[in-house]
Formats: sequence, C-alpha cells, structure tokens
Amino acid sequence: MFIFPTTKNPKSTLQSRLFLIAALVLFLMAAALTLSPAVKYRSWNADLRWAHWAAYFIWLAGASLIHRITIKNLNDWDAIILPTAFLLVGWGMLTIWRLSFVFGIRQTLWYMLAIILGFFVLRSENFLDTLKKYKYVILILGLILAVLTFFFGTYPGGEGPKLWLGFHGIYFQPSEPLKLILIVYLAAFFSEKYYLKFDILQTILPTLILVATALFILVGQRDMGTALIFIVIYIGMLYIIFGKKRILGIGAIIVGLAAVTGYLFIDLIRIRFQAWVEPWLDPQSGSYQIIQSIIAIAAGGLFGSGFGIGYPGLVPVPHSDFIYASIVEETGLVGAIALISLFTILLFRGMQTAIRTNSKFYRFLASGISIFITFQTVLIIGGNIRLLPITGVTLPFISYGGSSLLTSTLSLFLLTKISSTPKTEQVRATQDPISLRNITVLLSTAMVLLTLVTGWWAIIHSSDLQLRQDNPRNLIASRFVKRGSFLDRNDYKLTTNTGQIGHYRHEILYPDLSNTIGYYDYTYGINGLEAKYDNYLSGQAGYPSFDTWFNYLLYDQPLPGLDVKLTLDLDKQKILDTMLKGHQGAAVVMNASTGEILALASFPSFNANSLEENWQSWNSDGTSPFLNRVTQGAYPLGELLSAFLIADNNSVLKDDFGTAASTNGKDLCAVGESSPELWSQAISQGCRSALKEILNDKSSDVVIQALSRYGLNASIDIGLPLNKTQELGQVENWQELLYGVNRIRVSPLQVAYAFSVFSNTGLQPTPALLSAYKTAKDGWVASEISQGAQVISTETAQDISRLLASEEISGWEMSANAQDENGTYSWYVAGTPSLGSSNPLVIVVVTEEDNAEDLRWIGRQIFKLVTES
Repeated sequence: MFIFPTTKNPKSTLQSRLFLIAALVLFLMAAALTLSPAVKYRSWNADLRWAHWAAYFIWLAGASLIHRITIKNLNDWDAIILPTAFLLVGWGMLTIWRLSFVFGIRQTLWYMLAIILGFFVLRSENFLDTLKKYKYVILILGLILAVLTFFFGTYPGGEGPKLWLGFHGIYFQPSEPLKLILIVYLAAFFSEKYYLKFDILQTILPTLILVATALFILVGQRDMGTALIFIVIYIGMLYIIFGKKRILGIGAIIVGLAAVTGYLFIDLIRIRFQAWVEPWLDPQSGSYQIIQSIIAIAAGGLFGSGFGIGYPGLVPVPHSDFIYASIVEETGLVGAIALISLFTILLFRGMQTAIRTNSKFYRFLASGISIFITFQTVLIIGGNIRLLPITGVTLPFISYGGSSLLTSTLSLFLLTKISSTPKTEQVRATQDPISLRNITVLLSTAMVLLTLVTGWWAIIHSSDLQLRQDNPRNLIASRFVKRGSFLDRNDYKLTTNTGQIGHYRHEILYPDLSNTIGYYDYTYGINGLEAKYDNYLSGQAGYPSFDTWFNYLLYDQPLPGLDVKLTLDLDKQKILDTMLKGHQGAAVVMNASTGEILALASFPSFNANSLEENWQSWNSDGTSPFLNRVTQGAYPLGELLSAFLIADNNSVLKDDFGTAASTNGKDLCAVGESSPELWSQAISQGCRSALKEILNDKSSDVVIQALSRYGLNASIDIGLPLNKTQELGQVENWQELLYGVNRIRVSPLQVAYAFSVFSNTGLQPTPALLSAYKTAKDGWVASEISQGAQVISTETAQDISRLLASEEISGWEMSANAQDENGTYSWYVAGTPSLGSSNPLVIVVVTEEDNAEDLRWIGRQIFKLVTES
C-alpha cells in the first residue's frame, strides 16, 4: 500500500486496490514482453527486452502521484474511473514500446506531461467553474489553433494531411483538444439557460453556428473522422439536454447526408468507403490496411499469440490507427473483450456521474465526455474490424499521439472532478435521466457489436484469413521453425533448411525442379508444390490437434514441419533436364498404370535459391521462366488427334494409306517420308493428310467427343497451376477446331493423360505427384493410387499400340507438328506396349520450335534412358 496509500475514506481503499490490480496486470505484461524473445527463439541466449521497464516505472510513479492527489483533495469521488483509465494508458504505452522504441519514448514523455496536467487539475478547487466562465475565450483559442494549420500545418510523417502544428520536433494536433473544448462550450452554454426549450432560433442556432464553423475548418483540413465525432457529440448532447427523440432521427439523417456528400465530392472518403465495402477487390493497394488488420485479428484467435510474440508490425501504422489490431493479435479475443470492457466501464461510470450530479453544467459536461470517449472508441475499433470505414482517428488512451493522450486523460480528470463536486445548483425536470440511459444503451450496444465482430474475424474466419497468400506470418514463423522437406520416391532430399533458429532459410537442392516445387521466400511468398502442401511442410497439419493448439498457445509457432514424398524419380528427372536443356518446351514421364508422375521438366526455368538477385529480370523475361509448361502450357494439338480418332473408328484402316490418301495429297508430315504408304507410318509420322482422311466428311462433334472421352480437355489437379480451361463453343467444322483462331490447345500433362490408355490396356489412371506425407502419429501415409477408368477396350489399346509400334524403341511412338499465330511447335509421344510391360510408361515432349526430326531423336534417347533406369 506504500505506492497507493489509503485513508479512512473507503473510496481511497477501493481506488488503491484497483490501481494495484492495474499495476500487477501491467507488470505481468511487461514481464511477458521481456521474456518474449526467449520464447520465440526457445533459448535463454536470446536478447531479452528491458527498455520498456522505464515506461512501466514512470507509469507507476505517475499513477501513484495522481492517486495521492485524489485521496488528498477529493471527497466523494468515483474511485473506479482513474484506475480504469490508467490501465488503458499503461496498456497503450507498453504496446507502443513493443512496436517502436522511438515512439515509446515520445509517448512516455507525453504521459509525464499528462500527469503534470492532472496534478494541477485535481488540486484546483475552481477549475471546472473557470472552464465554464471562460468558455468563449477557450473556444475562440481552439478555433484559432485549428485555423493556423491551414497556414503552418505539417505532417510528422512527411507526406500526409497537415493537421499538426510543429515546433522543433514537437507536434500538436489542435483538432484533438477542440473536441473537449466543444463539449465544455456546449455544457456551459446550455447550463446557463434557466428554461431549456427546444427553440431553434434562440437556443440551438447560437451553438449550431459555432459547431458549423468548427466543422467547416475540419472539412477544409480533410479531418473527416474528427468532423464526424463533432457531429455525434453535438447531436448526443442536444438529445441529453432536451430529451427529444426526433433529435436522434434528425442526427442520423445529417450523418447520412454528410456521408453521401463526402463520398460524392471528397476523394479520400470515396476511397475509404470503397475499401470498406469491397476490400477483397484490391487487397494489395486501396484495401491493404483493412485486410492486414483483420488478418492480424484472425491471427490472434481466442488467446492471442502472446505479448511480444506476434507480428503486429505487419499492419500499417500499428502504433496509432491500427493499434487495436496490434493488441488483439497478441492478446486474442480475450484481450479484445477486456479492452472493450474497460471502455464500457468508463461509459457507465461517466453516465452514472452525469445522472447523480445536481449541476446542469456538470451533467452536460460528464455526458458529453462519455459520448466523446465512447464514440471515438467505436469509430476507431469499427474501422479496424471492418464494421465501419477507416476514419484515421486515435483510440483514446491507447494510440500513439500526445494531443490525443492529453485530451483523453484531461477528460477523465474532469470526469473525476465532477464525480466529487458538491450538490449546489438544482437541475430542472426538463433533463430527464431517461435520455442519458437511452444514450448509454445505444453506445453499450455498439460496444457489444464491436466484440461480436471481433470474434467473427478472430474465431469464425480465423483459419480462412490466416491461409491467405497475403498473410506473411507463416513465412516469418518458418525462420524459427524448420520446414519439412520434399523427397523423391527413393527418399532423396529435394529441399532442405539452412541456418540457425531465427534465421532458417529454405533451399531447393535440385534447382531445375524450381518450376515444379516452387519457392518459399520471405519476400516473394510461396507457390508451386510448396503452396499446395504448405500445411504439412509448415507443421500446421499432421499432428494431433491438441499438440498443435498447445504449441501455438505457448510459442505462437507451428510444430516442426513434416516431410512430403513425391512420385518423382530424381534419376529420371535428371535425364529429362539434360536432354531438354537448351530448348524451349516441356516434357513429362508418367507411369501409365498408376498415373504417378516420374519426371517433368519445363524450360526455360528459374532457380528458387536466387530469387532476390533475379526476380525483376525473370518477371520481365519474354520466355516466361516462371511458367510451368507441363501444366500451364497451351499448345495446339495438331496431328496428335489422329491416334484417338483411329481408336474410335478404325474402319478407315481397311485400305492402305497410299490408296486412301490419293485425294488428300501426301505432304506435310512432321517426320519421315512425305509420301508414306502405310497408315502406321502416316499416323506415327504426324501426316496432316492422314488426319484429313480420318475426319473426311465428319462433323466437329466427332472431334469434341474425342477430346472429352480421352481427357484432352480435363482439368488435372496435381498441385500445380493449370492452363485456362478452353471454351470451344459452337464450331461449324472440324477445321476450325484444329486450325482456326480458337483451335484446340492442350498441355503436355493432358496429352500424357490421354495417351496413357494405349500403354495400359485401355485404362486411364489419374495423374499424381504426391506419393506420401508424414504424420507424427502414423509415420508415412501413402497417397491413394488411381485404378483408372476403362476408356477403350484392351483390344483397341493393343491395336493402337501395334499400329504405332516403333522399330527404334521397344514401344510405340508418334510425332506431330502444330502451328498457330506464334509459330510452329513439335510434339513427340512414346509409350511402352499395351501388354507385356511390368512398368508401363508414357512420355510426352513438346518444343516451341520447328524441329520434329531432332525432337524425335531426343525423345527416343529419353525413352531408352528412362526405361533402362
């Protein structure tokens, strides 16, 4: 009790105990902030935080001084108001110190100035009467200071609204005290009216002119948040003074008209309104602040990340406009409820003070202060949680800002003084307490709504928001927790972690797979398979739910990442990369029985280990190294279609090709002789005349049916980005489908999927890249293998396999050329025989070059090496 002594007055005992509770709460917060680096690094060797303790002891000294002055100079005061307000002030100071050392020092200095101000206010016996007596002088001075910002205004951050007056690094925002000055003026003016009648000319007009003048100044400064607070304070006080419900209705209309006018004529309001209504349309620019704010709240969840452990600095202006989001991220919904409850307590105590006093001036002043503090709280928190548009006002007692801190603390000193004033002047019956109760209900309902909406983001939508690509918290957390690795089917590591805790870096061991595995980078984000299986790799899945929850509760970090095994065979992958290097195109090797992707290559590619050095050049490279051509490539199908049409209708094979094609010409073959005599030669060599003869008088429906039957237009999810699904629409003839503007386009993966039926007895398996994933409980869990659907009969598959049989490789093969407005493309497809192969394979290679002959040689080498490895 030495720090917060007591007297015989029971009020002093209550206030002392509440101050001690506040001091204990802040002590625990300060201790948590000190130990937070040790928790984050899981080591006592981490650099602990100590600087904020200076702020704590200064807060303690200031609170002790104000408590001593209160118990010495006041008698029957409200002992709950000051401890509640000081707890909020201390909470804000520690949060600001946690976010910024420099701003923390400045806020502490402003706090010391607020204590000095409180020392004189609480000791002065006639301070309230002095305010009433000099109301016009105070109002004029406030307006003059606001007008001066038009000529000498500045913005402490450099570029921004010039709402501050500055002198040698000290900045003061006149609009902050102007709120309290307005309340004092209105309370004093109306308290001097012996008969209070709702007379617009004699009673309302004098105050309305002055309020309109203040609003004109604020609108001219583009300080729209403060202007709205002025309107609400004025409407709220008029309702309390006169008790006419229509005042609230008229006020709502005025606020609505002001909002519409601002939207139509002020760009800033329009931008903020659009960001509020449709934030998801522009998450990286106009809506960036609000999106990051609600992501931070979602990251807090129920209990928060822990004081000093979260990443509130990711939210813009976290120490001021978005300090509520900063607090909720580290204290969770529980902290939000506590914070809003403290403001609600101040609302109730302020309104109770207004109801109990017998002075009109004190009643109006206490109710005005309560409206001001509570509505500004609703406005700023509402903006943080997307309940309201962002206004740019501060959170009273909490946000960084000397002008705001001085104004809000002075307001509470005045409220405390009012609660202890003697009962002298009688209040007429025209001030019915029911209006005070109605305002209290409205404002407390708003506070409940703030809590509910915070819970909506923190609990209901927490998972959705945290999984967004623009949430960098998981990327940052991976610096402290090892990420899982990708393995090939033979357990060779494809990725690994380097560095020490707090500086872990994820690297790919086989950079040629960067287009497939993707990247996991603190600056450039995450893509590819790294994104697809991020939940396992980052330790967010694969563990019992309780273990994951408990680890987040202690450290706000996931458990160590778990490994993921792919179907890739690194030896086969190296074969593809070696043979395709120097060409622009793609290749894929697939097990035709299981659908497992054994290798896939896309060139040109990039190196995921050197993003920082090459990001700009790769993004501007016309060859698109970030494009995975295996899944995202959209190449004309060309004469590859012949194999599927023959499989569906082999009656054309009754005549030898030399006879059947006599009317269609014998040219335009991709490889080999220009005038083949056999159907097997014509189809495997990609001769256009063979395709024309097969289709002959067929309609476009035949082509479309073949595309659908063999999955050439299927959307195949193997965890990588896909090419855009092609809408063919109404087509007059098959020529338009193959050679028209909207010609058929396919990816190498779709081609491998379609051709797999010829090496797998007509069965078509679903392609897959995932072999197994590791879990803490069950170890490796194998991915389900597709049995495949019977697309064509075994006999048909054998027939096509024999028709395309090669003399150079132990299987079948086919070449083709295709053209579009960008040039010529070359295809090579090969596979093992439909029967007799213990390990059926299909290989697809495409190049963005007119080199079908060379590609056939490359493809054959790939086939031989892959089948032998």
